[in-house]
Amino acid sequence: MASRGDRSRSPKRSSGNPIATFETTMGNIEAEIYLDRVPITASSFIDLCQSGFYEGVHFHRVIP
Repeated sequence: MASRGDRSRSPKRSSGNPIATFETTMGNIEAEIYLDRVPITASSFIDLCQSGFYEGVHFHRVIP
């Protein structure tokens, strides 16, 4: 697993795009929000995040 400072396995990030950080029980996940590629969807996601819509939401994965 790459260390926090090693971005060699991460996709290249365009300058100016915001980064969302998802805090999980298994560690944090950072995701670039492609505001330059999908401005309406990205803006909606950012607005919902800033309003607190996702605070306390539980995400899970289904393992078949």
